[in-house]
Amino acid sequence: MKKPLSAFIREYSARNKNEACSAVYSVTNSHGFMPSTEYFSKEVFSKDLSTYKIVKKGMIAYNPSRINVGSVAVQRTAEQVIVSPLYVVFEVNEKELLPEYVSYFLHSDIGLAQIAMNTLGSVRDSLKFNALQKIEINVYSVEEQRRVVDKLQRLEAISLKKRKVLEKFEDLVKSQFIEMFGDPETNPYDFEKVAINDVCSSIVRGPFGSALKKDFFIEKSNNSYKVYEQKHAIQKSATIGTYYIDELKFKELSRFECKPGDFIMSCSGTMGELYQLPKDCERGIINQALCKFTLNDKISPVFFTTYMSQTIGNLETKGSGIKNIAAVSYVKSMPVILPPLEIQNQFARFVEQTDKSKFRIKQSLEKLEKCYKALLQKYFG
Repeated sequence: MKKPLSAFIREYSARNKNEACSAVYSVTNSHGFMPSTEYFSKEVFSKDLSTYKIVKKGMIAYNPSRINVGSVAVQRTAEQVIVSPLYVVFEVNEKELLPEYVSYFLHSDIGLAQIAMNTLGSVRDSLKFNALQKIEINVYSVEEQRRVVDKLQRLEAISLKKRKVLEKFEDLVKSQFIEMFGDPETNPYDFEKVAINDVCSSIVRGPFGSALKKDFFIEKSNNSYKVYEQKHAIQKSATIGTYYIDELKFKELSRFECKPGDFIMSCSGTMGELYQLPKDCERGIINQALCKFTLNDKISPVFFTTYMSQTIGNLETKGSGIKNIAAVSYVKSMPVILPPLEIQNQFARFVEQTDKSKFRIKQSLEKLEKCYKALLQKYFG
C-alpha cells in the first residue's frame, strides 16, 4: 500500500542555541553521517554553532540540494550531533515506519525519481520538506520492514568487506613495488633514470581551440576516453552526464587518434591519473586536456602505470594559479627510473596474479550490487 510520507514524518528544527553540542557532521552520499572535518579534511563550519540544527539518534537529515544524489541518512552515530542550518532534519513515527527503511527508499531508483519530480523547476533542484512529504512510499508491516532493512544491511556489510580486500590488494602491489624498486623519488637501488620521452615512441597532446571541432566532446568512461558527436547524442542521465551515439567519425581528426594499449593522462588542471586503453576498446580521440603516451619496448606497461601512480602527485607542474602542464615538452622531460626489463617483467607477473584475484572479487561485487538493486526494486518499485 502506498502512502505519502506526510503520514509518518515530522520536521525537527531544534537549534544548538546554548552550543552544548560541538559534534559537527555532514551527510554524504557514500558514507552517510560523518564528521565534517573528516569529510572536508579541514574545518569549514562557522565558529558560531548556535544556529546549527540538532539531529538526535534515529532522526534523518539531508542536504536539500544534494538529496538527488543520495545525500540523506539516518543518524546512528551518537545521541545527538549538529548539522549546517541549510540541512533539513526530520523524525519518523517508528511505530509505523522505520527510519532505515525510509532512507533506503530515498536511495532507490523510484525514490530518486520522485525526488526529481518534486524538485523540478525549483532553485538548484532543492527539495524542501513540504515537497518531501508529498512523496509516496510502499508501506509494509514493521516486521516486514525490519526484514527488508536487515537484508540490505547484510548485503552492504558483505560488499564493504570485499571492497576492503580490494584495497589491501592495492596496498600489496604498492608494497611489492617499493620492495623491488625502492622509493621512486630517492631511487635507493640507483637504477638508470631517464626522461619519459626515452621510453615512448610517441607523446602527443590533444589539439587546442578550433583544431577540435566544436560538435565533438570528450568523455571518460571506466578507464578510457571517448569522443561523441553532440548533435547526434541521446542524453542517458542528466545527473552523471553520459551520452551515447550511433556512429563516430574519426577521419577528420585521425592524427590525434588513440588505440588500445595507449596511455592517457589529464594534463589540464591538477594532473590526473594515468589510464591505459583496454585491448577491446575502440579508437578514441584526445583533446587539449589530455596527453597520449605510446610506450616503446624499453619499459613494461605495468611498471610504467605503477611508477606513475606513485610519483604523479609529487611532480612539479607549471601554470598560473592552478597546476597545469603547459607543454608536451614538459611531459616528455618528466623523469622515470628504468630498472632491468627482466625485473620489470617479474613485477608485472606479480601484478597479473593480484589482478586475477581482484577481478574475481569485482565480479562478486557486481553480483551483490545486482541483488541489492533487485531488492530495492522488489520493495519500492
